[in-house]
Amino acid sequence: MNLAASIATPLIARPNLTRPSWKPSWNAKVSELLRTRKQRFLRFAGAIYGIYGARSKATRGWKIWKGSKGSKGSKGSTETIGNSKRQNNEEIQRLLTPMIRSSRLERAKEVLSQRNQGTRLVFCSLYEADVIACLRTMDLFGIQFGEIIGEWTETGDTSGGAKSYVTLRHWPDLRSCVGWLTEAGYKCILLDNDASMEVKAGLKNIIGGQCRLAVFLADQRQPMQELRSLCELRVHLPHRGFSKSLSFSVSVAALLSYLRSTGFLSGDPLDEGQKHLLWTHWLLELRGQRMSRKLLKEKGLSWPEALK
Repeated sequence: MNLAASIATPLIARPNLTRPSWKPSWNAKVSELLRTRKQRFLRFAGAIYGIYGARSKATRGWKIWKGSKGSKGSKGSTETIGNSKRQNNEEIQRLLTPMIRSSRLERAKEVLSQRNQGTRLVFCSLYEADVIACLRTMDLFGIQFGEIIGEWTETGDTSGGAKSYVTLRHWPDLRSCVGWLTEAGYKCILLDNDASMEVKAGLKNIIGGQCRLAVFLADQRQPMQELRSLCELRVHLPHRGFSKSLSFSVSVAALLSYLRSTGFLSGDPLDEGQKHLLWTHWLLELRGQRMSRKLLKEKGLSWPEALK
């Protein structure tokens, strides 16, 4: 067919201008695929954080509390709640509890019963991204308290929901942190690639897993002489089958697995004052901080001082 004929053809027989029949079905398939992916994402998020009724062992923790010097400990670990504060928290609990799904409340209660303070993680001059990744691991293993020595090295906008649900204190220097931990009965151990003892052998030297542990995590590229001298025990992970450049959060997860297998993560639960304050905070988070603040203002209730 020549050019003139090809131009004239549409004038003789106009084609059907209706939409092809396959497009609606294609759109339906795309919508179904997007729905499926969204459901998978929600299930994944639930498995990690336990916020959709999933079966993970532990979920949310506590809000960051930034102490000015860290010398008196975190509010959650040492504060005795006075009558007025307890009454305010109880009123908050009565207000918010009916507004949260019963399944989420039951899950939160289960997680609260698993929280412990027998082991703490101590982050020494680490990048913020490394700390946040470890907070997720710490949260999943039921560890409530962590210590941060020095300022975080900013790495940009890093998403880390877990850091809003565990209790952290900031310390100005290493010695003040070690001094408080030692006085509180914690045995300081350092995860050190250059240590001569593997973690499994090192834990055998700690009788029965009855003492408290403070696990120090540091950037191996930084000078560590002072830290090594202050810690009572130095251990390294077995590198058989692993690279020495193993992800920091994976290394921490492996270490915590060893600690859990030896019973260090199952003892020393939170005391009643800590649980009471923690439960109040979780209800505020489950309802959403913005809505919770609005509700508390309407009812004339104050935001818990220890959570500010």
